[in-house]
Amino acid sequence: LGDALAAEGIPVVRLDVRPKHRRVGALERLIHERGVDLVHTHMFSAGTYGRAAAIAAGVRGIVHTHATLSFRERPWKTYLPEAAFTAFTDRVICVS
Repeated sequence: LGDALAAEGIPVVRLDVRPKHRRVGALERLIHERGVDLVHTHMFSAGTYGRAAAIAAGVRGIVHTHATLSFRERPWKTYLPEAAFTAFTDRVICVS
């Protein structure tokens, strides 16, 4: 998808940050560099790292989309971050 978007002139940035604990900082720097006003995350991992970075960067709008059964499959791993970040999320979209 990234190549198709770039071919249309849409900027694409791929972040492959390891170890995982550095992802929030890398995303926060990118948000500041690009002057991002809205962050939209999708699914659990992106929602965790992306919303943490958006909150740290002071982004004005945060939207998150759920389309997973992860709460049913791994409730103890997903519930706490989800509950914490939802308090800072402007809109949550639930796909059904």
